[in-house]
Order: sequence, then structure tokens, then C-alpha cells
Amino acid sequence: MTVKNCCNGREMRGEVNVSKRLQGIVAGLIIVLVAATTVSLFVWRPDWVPSLPLFGKTATPGPKIAAAATSTPTALPVSPSPSVQSQITLVWWTPEWFSPLAANAGGQALADSISRFEKAYPSIAIKPVLKSAYGPTGILNYLQASQKVAPSLLPDLVSLDYRDVSAAANDKLLQHLNQAMLPATKTFYPFAQSAWRINGAAYLLPYTADVEQIAYRGNLVNMPPRTWADLLNNDWHYLLPTAGREGEANIAFLIQYIAAGGSLDANDNRIATQALRRTLDFYQHALGKGVFPQAVLSFATPEDAWQPFLQGDAELVEIRASRFLRERQTNIDLRFAPVPTANGDVVTVATGWGLGIVTAESKRQEAALAFINWLAGEKEMGKWSFAAKQLPTRPAALQLWPQRDGYAAFLAQLLQAAALEPVTPAQHALARSIQKALQAVLSGKATPAEAAAQAQKEP
Repeated sequence: MTVKNCCNGREMRGEVNVSKRLQGIVAGLIIVLVAATTVSLFVWRPDWVPSLPLFGKTATPGPKIAAAATSTPTALPVSPSPSVQSQITLVWWTPEWFSPLAANAGGQALADSISRFEKAYPSIAIKPVLKSAYGPTGILNYLQASQKVAPSLLPDLVSLDYRDVSAAANDKLLQHLNQAMLPATKTFYPFAQSAWRINGAAYLLPYTADVEQIAYRGNLVNMPPRTWADLLNNDWHYLLPTAGREGEANIAFLIQYIAAGGSLDANDNRIATQALRRTLDFYQHALGKGVFPQAVLSFATPEDAWQPFLQGDAELVEIRASRFLRERQTNIDLRFAPVPTANGDVVTVATGWGLGIVTAESKRQEAALAFINWLAGEKEMGKWSFAAKQLPTRPAALQLWPQRDGYAAFLAQLLQAAALEPVTPAQHALARSIQKALQAVLSGKATPAEAAAQAQKEP
């Protein structure tokens, strides 16, 4: 009993001692936690502290795509601060020839431009993803398919042919660009000013261009033809496409149609009957006299005519300026001139590509807009276009090209006079009607008057 009581006393005293030790430990922990909390109050500063930018924000945020236009700036308007905390990687769908991955001087020039951009805007990185220009695997088809089945795969920005912009805008694949956030419209060539908008809204910054001209052998042609009469009254052969493109008249024919008094109104598919009849009559005479060789009936693009020209099948060929730029160093005496027209007026039609924004997320839109404006700067556009042998859409960019042989001045004349290729549904319908009329005449199934009258009746 005594022993038991003794033991119980030790146990009780032990429990008291343990309890005191536990209390001491807890008290120590509380002191440490209080001290740590006190220190943290001096080290940590919340987001609202004015000396620090908000996470993912800049100290001077750039404009939003949806902001209302207040003025038309003359300088590139978006300048995101380098203090942006989060990294944005912009996915850019583009064909290889219009990318930093192109295995030529143009690719290197664009890579250098992107490198300068990323140094100026360290919070933004550019990731080009190559897509085919056209067809089932082309950029437009990929955009449409991704929107339906996998929207998360859509890029932030895209390169698009001017002809594809209407479809992309109607499918709501492109963001409406507030023009006040882009370079001033008047600093672009007139045809490019038309390419800004679809149904009155801006969806694309026109970036590249191409126009048609003629190339001729200087040792065989002393004075290039300026009018139809010059062409028909000489013993020359002239190569150009007549087979049409996707059921529409080739640009070669549209040039002549415009020069004869026709128009490519963006919202009007009515045929200028007299202009069409006059142009059809010229084609019929040129084919009958052999000025247009029979081979032109199978040529669908200017590229189809180039090899026969090199082989000596003709003294003159209608080609795109980009082809002339690539081929002018050939061994033949290659020279340039405007396309001969009814009255000798300088007329051409411009094609090209532009840059559009796809992403709907505001911060990514800001970043994409900054990149587009960077590329559209006169120096960046001038350097890339010259290296890539593509034409710029701004006169100031073309002025940066070497002016040594007069070709840049010649291009400036063509670009200033150029009409924009068909890009709207009404224009495509007009071009299809014109091509049907041309095929009827060249196949002998109708006279120029009959074919023009029939085209006039088509909706």
C-alpha cells in the first residue's frame, strides 16, 4: 500500500513535470510564430502597394482592342512596359515564306526583327507555327476546323491572304481591330487602305503586296508596248494566264477590264458591259493573230507562263513583281514595263497578305497588337520586304529600298495605281461571270458581244 502510494506520487509528479514542459514548448512556439509574423509584416507588401506593379499588369498599360477610337496616331501606339511580370508566348500561324523559318534572306530578316522585338518587349515571345497557305491544310481551313472542334488550339494571330479575310471575319475568327491603334491608314498605298476593312470593320493589317507587270527580253524588244495597238501591230509573242483561278478571271484579264472602263466595286457585281466586250474583243484578236500563243489557254497562273518564256517561246511575259525580283539576275537581258492597256494607262491589280488577331483575351490582344505594329514599322517592313523580295504596303518602307536602277521607283508607280484584287463575295461573283465570258469567246462558242451580254444577265 505504502509502495503503491509512493509510486502514485511519482507518477503524479511526473505528469505535472510533463505538463509544465509541454506548456513551455507551446509558449516558445507561440513566441516564434509571433516573431515570424512580425518580421513578415515588414518584408511582405501586398498588391496594392503603389511602388510595385500589379501581377500581370504594366505600370502603363497599353490600349485595349475594344477601346473607342479618339484619334488617328502617326506613330506606333502600343508600347507595353518591360515591367510586365508574366511571360506571354504568342502563337502565330503563318506560311513558311512569311516566317523567320524561311531558308532565305527574308527568313533571316524576319528572325532579326523578331529578336529585336523580344528584346524591346521581354515579356512577349513569338512562336511561329507553319501552316500551308491554301487548301485543306491551309490556314483558313485550320482556323475554321479548330473553331468548331478544338477552340483551345486557335492561335493568337495569323497571316492571311486578302482573299480569305472576308470568310474569316464572317466566321468570327478575327478580332475587330480599332484602327486608332494601328498605323495611320493614309500612310499605306490606296489598295491597302481598301484591304483594311470588311463591311466597314477593320480586321487586318495589310502587310505584303504583289502586282503584275511585264518582263521582256531587251535584246529582242527595243521599246515595250504600252497600248493594245502596240502589241497587236508588232510581230511579238506575249504569254499570260487565261485559264482562270478557282473559276474566276485571272488578274491579267481584270487589269484589262479595269483599263477599258470596268470597275471592281467591293459591293457591286454588275458587269460594265462595254468594258467587258472591248476586252474580250482584244483577247480574241490577240489569240487569232498569234500574239497570244495557244498555250496560254492552259495557263492558270503567271507562274505557268514563266518557264515557256525562259525557253524562248515569247519575247514578253506577264508576271508578278515578286517573280521579277527573284529572277532579274538571270543571264538573259531581262527588263520591266507596265502591262500594256487599251489607252496606255498604267493599271495593275494588287494581291497580298496581312496580319490579323484571333485571341479574345485582352492581355494577349495587347501583346499581339504590339507585335503587329512592330512589324508594320517602316524600317522593319522595309528591311524584310527587300530581303524577302516581296512588296511593302507602305510607301515609306519602299523608299528604304536601294534606288540604283529605277525598279523601286517603277514599283512605287504600280503600287500607287493598283486596285485591290477581288476579296468580297460580290467581287468574286463578278470575276466568275467574266471568266465564263472569256472561256466562251476563246473556245469559239460566243462572240465578244454575245458573251458580254450573257455575263450582264447573270446574277
